[in-house]
Amino acid sequence: IHFTTNASFGYRLFTHWYTFFQFSDGPTDVFYRRFIRDHLHYTQDVFCAAGLVVRRLASKLLINHTHSFFSAVHIRRGELQYIRVRISAQAWKDALSAWIHINEPLFVLSDETNRSWFQPLADSFQLFFLDDLLQDSTLDPNKLGMIEQLVAASPHTRTFTGTHFSTFSSYVARLRAYYGHKSSTFFYAAPPEKKFIMHDYQAGLHPSYPFYNREWPLAWADIDLAMPNKHRVDPRLISLPPKLHYDDLPFKQRGTTASAQHKKKTK
Repeated sequence: IHFTTNASFGYRLFTHWYTFFQFSDGPTDVFYRRFIRDHLHYTQDVFCAAGLVVRRLASKLLINHTHSFFSAVHIRRGELQYIRVRISAQAWKDALSAWIHINEPLFVLSDETNRSWFQPLADSFQLFFLDDLLQDSTLDPNKLGMIEQLVAASPHTRTFTGTHFSTFSSYVARLRAYYGHKSSTFFYAAPPEKKFIMHDYQAGLHPSYPFYNREWPLAWADIDLAMPNKHRVDPRLISLPPKLHYDDLPFKQRGTTASAQHKKKTK
């Protein structure tokens, strides 16, 4: 299926799939939201690497603590054009201190390569980065961000704080919801009025423009409810051959010539 998009004309599919694909039939809607969760996900090697990172970090924490829980934060720097959310390290520390304990382990996801930039956070929290826990030259470097997202969504991750407007951060929110974390464990560091926006579950059931700047509970609301008996059979999925030829289509879709040929053959 091809959807024509043209940003200069004001339409562009730069948003979450569930904000433009919806079904009026409730069970069908739930089926497809569940289908996306269960079948459209990262590859197995990404999950395995993330599991290894979580186990290593949990083991490190158990040596010095009575628990293996930690928090995670995504600090987007790079080419981010939204000045209001591109705040200083001290501002990040001040924001995080409202819900993260002093000296709490903090797993950091960031495109900032200068480690000295994080010093204000290191003064209050125990910082861990992916390369502290995973050195594997065989891994595709393009998958490292995916691994970080899964670590931030793991059951061991007590809270997650993201960068507003970042789709990288917002996908962590959806993953955390998929894995059973409460929306009250997700925060934004800035701007101030967005810090707790994910906590308003009811408001998030109705996505609003511009849609992409955060995730919405519509993606996971009631996703595991049992189907009514009359809907227990999965919606029919039509299997198509690898290459669809003209002769594979039903006669009524091929035009009058094909229909005439069919009648001629059956005489």
